Amino acid sequence: MSDAQLFILYFVLFLLTIARVKELISYEKLEEKYERFTMLAESTCQRRNELKYYQQVKYIAHGGPWTNFALVREPAERFMSGFMTVCRNESYGTQNCEGCVRDVKCALRKTLERSQRFAMGDVNAISTLSWHLGPQNWHCDFRDNLKNFKLVHYSPTRKDKLAEDLRALLKEGKVDNSDIELIAFQISNGTTKHATSHLHVKTEFNEQMQDDEVQRLLIKIFFWDYILLNFPLPDVKV
Repeated sequence: MSDAQLFILYFVLFLLTIARVKELISYEKLEEKYERFTMLAESTCQRRNELKYYQQVKYIAHGGPWTNFALVREPAERFMSGFMTVCRNESYGTQNCEGCVRDVKCALRKTLERSQRFAMGDVNAISTLSWHLGPQNWHCDFRDNLKNFKLVHYSPTRKDKLAEDLRALLKEGKVDNSDIELIAFQISNGTTKHATSHLHVKTEFNEQMQDDEVQRLLIKIFFWDYILLNFPLPDVKV
């Protein structure tokens, strides 16, 4: 092949590469717009059938019977899921992970510091990081109404158990069988766009979770989650 032919070949390959890059960029922009649209669509439930406080539910029930339950997650597993949502890469974590992108120990230290400030009454301590990674028992009005909740343990590795538990609860709440089976099917076979359990990078973060200091930080932050939500405390070296 002559030099001229090689030049033409390389030039064609270059043009094809540029075209592919443009295609990928366009696809990423389209995907970003789609995700924003999805978030807007999901937000239409706000102020319609979405309630935020236990007292709101109690008021709407007008004294009638209802089954009140909450899905709760093993604290370390929940932390890892939140960490991978907020801190696994620069594109999202730069603004929200407070300098702890891909660093489990750093994120735990930040969460502990903010949680301690919030517990002392500093409402400015709440951030995207602490909201995703802080204690579960600070949500859902658990502080004053935990006794009124039936707690359902959730794990993406035990979807069948979750579906079984929900079947019993929904049946108790007199939900139609067809609706119960639809919900159970979707739980057993589906996931959400926020799911993180399938991500390959989880292996790297799980290795960081084995660090002794990380384990101690988990206990400091989530001790009452383990106790109140009925999860066994991990065996941690003091």
